[in-house]
Amino acid sequence: MKKRLYLALMILPLLCARCVPVVEDVFDSSAAERVTAKQRELRALLASAENGWLVDYYPDKQAARGGYAMHVRFHADGVADVVCERETFLPAGEVATSEYDILSDQSVVLSFNTYNKVMHFFSEPSASDVDGWAGDYEFILRESTSDKIEMVGKKWGRRLVMRRCDPAFDFQAYIDDVLATADLLSAFGMFAFQSNGEVLFTATVVDRTFDVSYQEINGTDTVEVTAKIPYIITDKGVRFYEPFTRTDKGVTIENFEWNNTDEKYVCVDPGKSVEGVIYFPADYELKYAEIPGKWILEYRNPNALQADTVEITQKKKNATYTLSCPKIFMFPFELTFVASKGTISLLTQALGFYEPTEHNIRATAYYYTPSTGGGNYYQDIGTRGLRGVWNHDEGGTRKITLVNNGTTTAPVGTYFGLTLRTFDKAGTYVGTFTANPGGYRFTELVLTKIDD
Repeated sequence: MKKRLYLALMILPLLCARCVPVVEDVFDSSAAERVTAKQRELRALLASAENGWLVDYYPDKQAARGGYAMHVRFHADGVADVVCERETFLPAGEVATSEYDILSDQSVVLSFNTYNKVMHFFSEPSASDVDGWAGDYEFILRESTSDKIEMVGKKWGRRLVMRRCDPAFDFQAYIDDVLATADLLSAFGMFAFQSNGEVLFTATVVDRTFDVSYQEINGTDTVEVTAKIPYIITDKGVRFYEPFTRTDKGVTIENFEWNNTDEKYVCVDPGKSVEGVIYFPADYELKYAEIPGKWILEYRNPNALQADTVEITQKKKNATYTLSCPKIFMFPFELTFVASKGTISLLTQALGFYEPTEHNIRATAYYYTPSTGGGNYYQDIGTRGLRGVWNHDEGGTRKITLVNNGTTTAPVGTYFGLTLRTFDKAGTYVGTFTANPGGYRFTELVLTKIDD
């Protein structure tokens, strides 16, 4: 009996082995060999574009700033020439040359592996943010054709798209067209995107993004939907970071051209009839062209109310102004036009260099509490400060009152304004700028337009 059991146990594995199906290797090479082949293919593809690639580059962890156009020419010897439409560590349009490589890291990776003054600008940390712009310089290959390559940033995961440039493409001319398009678009802060007369969504311009809102019917409920659409400015209009879909309407859109005659976006995606028209909400204030001219500036400095004539002139069209009055300010101020609201802002900013003391002068956001005589100032440039509130020309007089822009909290009864401060070359605060003709502290600012 034991012998028969032993023989059965010996035969059983042989019988089971005959039941196991034979699996053929569907690949002719190993995984490592396939990745190596992909590396060779990508290297050859990149270098095959003799006039380089037009690149849609999006920094930021959520692409919240929008994107920028780059041009990259890859040489077969592992050298890349990189140009960007915006100022980086180099002026816009200036070429930065560095090395690149195609690596294997569980996939195929394009790496700008030596320092590039354009590409690495977006990943360089700053004193206030260790991530800087949160841009990538290494990109994982997702898919490619002879004319288009799609990748994602290795660290932050932002989508990168490269399009082959034809031999006649001139990136310097393209930059000029992009900047001209950006200048045209900067005059408008809100749009209503509509299809056949029906509004799909309204969009507020913030940097190079559309902050979108619309109402969606969900059964018996109406749901308020918000979204952010990052985009890149092209030589003719804008291209979204990725296609945007209004699901309940079955509409997907991505590419728009700007019609400057009718001042509207026109969707150029095949079979789509969508337009983005300028939208002014009920609380919209003034247009860019309505600000320049002479104004009476009333202000408190330090406790007495004073007034004098100032002049506001165009600095960058549809974007900034210069406010000047030598009787009050030794240095002119920059005002920013907030296109989404139709108003101005006066933010903490660097004003200039004062030679007698070799100090840099800065206008800093400031609040003052009369009841206690105390106050505080904020030296972070470009964030804290004042925003304008228009009086809607009540009584036939145009006034703009400059109030707290919401980035600073202070006790009730506080005066908000600006104070002039001096800083040494290392950026260390030295003291107030008492040499300024109008003093160093300005609160309760009101602008009243003078008829030209």
